[in-house]
Amino acid sequence: MDNKLCSNPPNFDGSTLSNTLFWEIPNLDNNACEAVSNFALFYRPPGQEAFDFGNPIYTGPDTFFVHQNLPEFAPGLRSQAGCYVVIAIDQSSNQSLPSNEVCQDNCLYFELPNVITVNGDGRNDTFIPCPNPLYVEQVDFEVYNRWGNLVFEREDTIQIEWDGRDRGGNEVATGVYFYVAKVRFLSIDPAKREKSFRGTIHVVRSQDQN
Repeated sequence: MDNKLCSNPPNFDGSTLSNTLFWEIPNLDNNACEAVSNFALFYRPPGQEAFDFGNPIYTGPDTFFVHQNLPEFAPGLRSQAGCYVVIAIDQSSNQSLPSNEVCQDNCLYFELPNVITVNGDGRNDTFIPCPNPLYVEQVDFEVYNRWGNLVFEREDTIQIEWDGRDRGGNEVATGVYFYVAKVRFLSIDPAKREKSFRGTIHVVRSQDQN
């Protein structure tokens, strides 16, 4: 499979992503090599436990395939995450055992700022991921004051959009607050699917900027 390098933050056209795969005929005797007439390639996306061997994404004689039209994760963003196996088929339609499994993952990205300026000018008035997160399925977000009291929480979100108010809708005082963001990613790797981000938020209001 083609190698994919993830920059920080990732920079790519998410609408045109594809996976390119190559494979070889096993080192068999000449007669066996000549008997291989086709290959069948199978794809398993994240969350699917087993390959569907009745539904190949490619069948043919070539030893490469460009997997385009990948599943769409969000508008304009396709998911590269998934695993592949290939099966060789001889002229009598006998099939080999599946090859070794190869997998590709998404370029996961989530970053939060450390300050919001709540002054109503439409710039940086809310606490949101910046730049846009990639392949984030869900965020559970909590804000605490310096005494460890829960000030704000929001579950099953992505953009968070905290406007500097507490759970009762009251403006919080200027100062430093602490957050915990539990993030769930779309990843083929179970170890990367969940990650907790912890940090501080400095809330600045208009009167503090004069």
